[in-house]
Amino acid sequence: MRLPTGMDGALVTAVADGSPADDAGVHAGDIVREIHRQIVPNAVDARQALAGIEAGNPVFLLVWRQGNEFFLQIRPD
Repeated sequence: MRLPTGMDGALVTAVADGSPADDAGVHAGDIVREIHRQIVPNAVDARQALAGIEAGNPVFLLVWRQGNEFFLQIRPD
């Protein structure tokens, strides 16, 4: 995966069919750069950021995909 120089993030390797992430449009190969405007330089930091979110609350992601950055909102079940 080639990212622009200086760009970090957590690589999404798989998304379960029918999951809240799938419903929100997260794709395998996406790079999650921020969670709730908190920079996540790697998968470990992404997991920690997600663990700190209360169950049932929406999750806001800044995602990089094929040269474009955009926000997605995941609405948990």
